[in-house]
Amino acid sequence: MAVTYKAELVGVFGYPVAENPTCVMQEAAFHELGLNWRYLTIEVKPEGLPDAMRGMRAMGFQGINLTIPHKVAVMEFLDEIAPDAAMIGAVNTVRRDGDRLIGENTDGKGFLRGVREEGRIDPKGKRVVVLGAGGAARAITVELALAGASELHVLNRSPERGEAMVNDLKARAGANARFERWSGTYQVTADVDILVNATSIGLFPDVEAMPDVSFDGAPRSAGVRCRAQSAGNTAHSGSAGAWPEGAHRSAHAGLSRRHWLRDVDRSQSAGASDEGCARQGVRRLASLGWHSRMLVQIHLFAAQRASNC
Repeated sequence: MAVTYKAELVGVFGYPVAENPTCVMQEAAFHELGLNWRYLTIEVKPEGLPDAMRGMRAMGFQGINLTIPHKVAVMEFLDEIAPDAAMIGAVNTVRRDGDRLIGENTDGKGFLRGVREEGRIDPKGKRVVVLGAGGAARAITVELALAGASELHVLNRSPERGEAMVNDLKARAGANARFERWSGTYQVTADVDILVNATSIGLFPDVEAMPDVSFDGAPRSAGVRCRAQSAGNTAHSGSAGAWPEGAHRSAHAGLSRRHWLRDVDRSQSAGASDEGCARQGVRRLASLGWHSRMLVQIHLFAAQRASNC
């Protein structure tokens, strides 16, 4: 085979994006598989997205990931949108097929897998409250509806976006969904099984920030899990979605998911460098959940009753 110095390009468009460490995971995978591919972290402001999409076509990018604020806006620049992404109304992964750019969405799939594997929760029959109505919220709620969640209760500051999302959920996924305008502190009640924060609250740099919610209505006697350790509860954060979602992204870029799931003892990642951890993540994504909040931009707070734990 002739020697080639041409690298295949993929990457992520977002704003802000400097704190996003996805490139560490992806480039570790390329190295592990012996692929001459590069994953570029590219800052693209909203007004620059049309030029960025034309640029990736011209430069022969094999694909691109989209993060805040481009997941919905990118759709008008694509040649085709996968049926599940069309149902969600947002795209986080674009792959090239010849000269065509095809939009996919892996957010909800990775989230759902993380809920089941990390949170040990089956969403079927569960009452779910979702904070936010952006692209990530759309992906998550569609997957939860298809997984059989009994009710989806969406809260958002902007009623226009929240109502539009709920209407789409009902029409496209047949969901039992309702919208409530989020003003003031939201009181989590004892009948909530899963609470999802799909807002930007908790993103870098203020990664410890919490949404304006109160768990006073979810007493310890109800067996509800949340963040308040003093109330006898625990929290599940972004690890429920980030690395499984990253594996789905890589599959769309032509990498088989089997490359991401080789067994490595979870304890081996403790104290390792970003790059060292990422290389272990090639074998087992779950071992890298320690910084996944920056990747998935979602916090999951599992409010599962004790009888289901």
